[in-house]
Amino acid sequence: MFYKTSRIFLIFFFFLFLLFQSPQKVFSVVYFYDDFKNDTNKWEIIGNSGWTIKDGMFGIRLSPGLSNAIPKDSYWDSSLINYIYKVDLLSISGNDKNIVINFIDNRNFYEIHAHDDHIHFDKYVNGISYQLQNTIGSNPYPLPLNNGITYHFKIIQENHQIKTYLDNNQIFHIEDTQPFLNGKIGLRVGTGGSLTSEVWFDNVMVCSLDDPCEMTPSPTQTPSPTNSPTPTNTPTNTPTPTPTPTPTSTPTPNPPVVFIPGLGGSFNFKEMFLGQHNPEGWVLMPGANVYRNIFQAFDYSNNQNFYVFFYDWRKSVLDSAKKLENFIKNSVKPWNNKVYLIGHSLGGLVGRACIETTESNCYAEKLITVGSPHLGAVDAYALVEGGEIWRKGIMKLGFELLAHYYQIPGETKKDTLNRVAPVILELLPTFDYLYKNANIVPYSSLSFKNPLLSILPQYNKISIFGNSFQTLRSLSLIEPSAIEKIFNLWPDGKPKERFYTNEGDGTVLSLSAYPMEGEGYSFNLDHGGIISEKTALEKIFDLINYPTPNNSYTSLNDDENYLVFFVHSPVKISLDELPPNSFSNDEIIIIPNPDEKIYTLTVRGVENNYYSLSVGQIEEDRVIWNDYFGEAEENKEENFQFQIKSNSLENPLVDPDNQKNNQFLEALIKKTKEEINALKISRIQKLALIKLLEKISDENSQKSFFYLNSFRKILAEFERKKIIYESEAINIRQRASSIAKILEEIDFLKIKKVGEKAAQNSLRLAELAKKSIDVKKLSRSQAIIYEEAKEKLEKSEIFLDQKNYARSYILSQEVKDLFWEIKILD
Repeated sequence: MFYKTSRIFLIFFFFLFLLFQSPQKVFSVVYFYDDFKNDTNKWEIIGNSGWTIKDGMFGIRLSPGLSNAIPKDSYWDSSLINYIYKVDLLSISGNDKNIVINFIDNRNFYEIHAHDDHIHFDKYVNGISYQLQNTIGSNPYPLPLNNGITYHFKIIQENHQIKTYLDNNQIFHIEDTQPFLNGKIGLRVGTGGSLTSEVWFDNVMVCSLDDPCEMTPSPTQTPSPTNSPTPTNTPTNTPTPTPTPTPTSTPTPNPPVVFIPGLGGSFNFKEMFLGQHNPEGWVLMPGANVYRNIFQAFDYSNNQNFYVFFYDWRKSVLDSAKKLENFIKNSVKPWNNKVYLIGHSLGGLVGRACIETTESNCYAEKLITVGSPHLGAVDAYALVEGGEIWRKGIMKLGFELLAHYYQIPGETKKDTLNRVAPVILELLPTFDYLYKNANIVPYSSLSFKNPLLSILPQYNKISIFGNSFQTLRSLSLIEPSAIEKIFNLWPDGKPKERFYTNEGDGTVLSLSAYPMEGEGYSFNLDHGGIISEKTALEKIFDLINYPTPNNSYTSLNDDENYLVFFVHSPVKISLDELPPNSFSNDEIIIIPNPDEKIYTLTVRGVENNYYSLSVGQIEEDRVIWNDYFGEAEENKEENFQFQIKSNSLENPLVDPDNQKNNQFLEALIKKTKEEINALKISRIQKLALIKLLEKISDENSQKSFFYLNSFRKILAEFERKKIIYESEAINIRQRASSIAKILEEIDFLKIKKVGEKAAQNSLRLAELAKKSIDVKKLSRSQAIIYEEAKEKLEKSEIFLDQKNYARSYILSQEVKDLFWEIKILD
């Protein structure tokens, strides 16, 4: 009896002893646990859907995308700060595996981000990622996580310190001086630089710091670091195996790099303007300086592993994406069917679309987008709805060339750009950016919507983007004017105010360049700097494992002022002196940053026929085109001189004796007569028009204006009575306007003695004539005449202010007749 009592007492004393020796095992807490044996009720999904349970594990297969699984509020203690988080991770495909802690929202959290050959610890603050310093080694840590192997992670979160263990080996010790001290744990899967990614998780446990939920890992193959030994906090007496010599192997070469320039960066006159197949004719747009540094860094001229994909940026991104795939397949011919894609601005969208829409996934090993508008750009609204070009540099040059070359009589610039450049629709924002009466204009109500970005799936690209530059964020709209409504301009509203933010690179907003998909790297650089400045280039080279360039590259920007000469056949043109960095062929000459001087242009006839010559001065704050219509003779050369001045409205043609103007006048009258004879009207009606044209000459410009105005009035009568079609009248009326411009020059040279009072009186009468027009009742033909008159009236006012009374007087006289022509069409 005594023995039994003593034994019971000893057992009780033993348990009491254990209780006091290990109090932490009694009072420790398991905050969260899920082994995925039953359901996924504890989790909410942020990002792509598709998470499921399979073989007792929780995961997702993405192709492509980015998704987070986060504990629901009802299963998570929001006051939790210090804890241990354990999870098993098994990757099946892809090279992007992630675990998150202190997840506040999709823009603020910590992340353990595993790639195919390293792991890095990131902190996301307002969507921008930062790699934090690892006090026990490097960040990123050189360790591959191989597919098909289960890895055991343990993260200890204790105030501002975060320790990370992989298979019981510590790989990170992070000390964050400005830590996130709340938020949830989470599971995160993205495709990153891969096309697909499949990752599964199991045994998710969150415990108090005394670690009550110690798990026994199943036997797995434990990886070893590739470059350095795994650091540990406590040395262990592990027997050292005898090292086995590693055979030396030849380093695997990097995949080729394919660079895709942005909108306006590529140029091929024959393909883009003449519609001729000319694959060898692609060049970098003159003035596109921002790409000089990256070309030099990759040694473009000599590097057989660096390619530039030039493309017709007018066309749909999907069209360019298909051509990119063919370019890689047929020209690059990558040795391992993989390439690194680097796309600047629109080029990033082309690369992304190529990956997401082609069978080969564009052969992409990795895509880096630099300042690319993944959610669109606000100034595209002006292009699409108003035909206005708000940007400067090569984009302005490109769109002005397209608009002037392709515009047909009666067509607005908006109509032309939407017809020849469908890409502008694909640049419209997909986020809220329009306001009317202080209320957001719903995207669903807009007349024009982005047909591309709303259907492209998300892709885990790598985004480099700029910040801290004033970037257009939103627009306040008002009703368009009566004239604008006639031309169907601004159907969703005319911009009244533009609102800017510093969260962008001056061209593309940060929220568009990095819409929280994949990796993001922010730089305080503008749209040109993020593809040309040294720190940005170093990051690009680092991301593709290329040696960092040694040069100290500074930020570059494109030229903003251009002089352009182009012709419609059958002539060829050339300059006596072609400035450096210019582009020239038989049909077009582009000169960035032109000098103010006289340029001598030689025009040589290829055959006997009419030709047109356009001279454009495209500057930051204005664009002026002057057009000349002549008749060429085969093999005959003729020289023309143009006096180029900045901020001048005067015709640049140097023609003191009116010899050139008279030639142009004769050619225009001859061509107009041919077009009249082609009309399906009576012979008498044709003669009524032709006889007036034949009386126009340079000998008496004042009378010639009278005959020209009479010609236009008869034309208006024919249109009003429907003797000719509106389109026919618009075409011939444009010829008459060209004749008027020549007569203006001839008249100016002959009547320079016009006093200030005469000019003022003439301008006043022209303004009164304008007020007599009820713009709300105008037809399209009348509206075209009204716009012509308004433009001449504005120039007349400018010339009056400049005390150029003769030019002011000539223009205001024309304006009165144009407004009278409008009334004839009533």
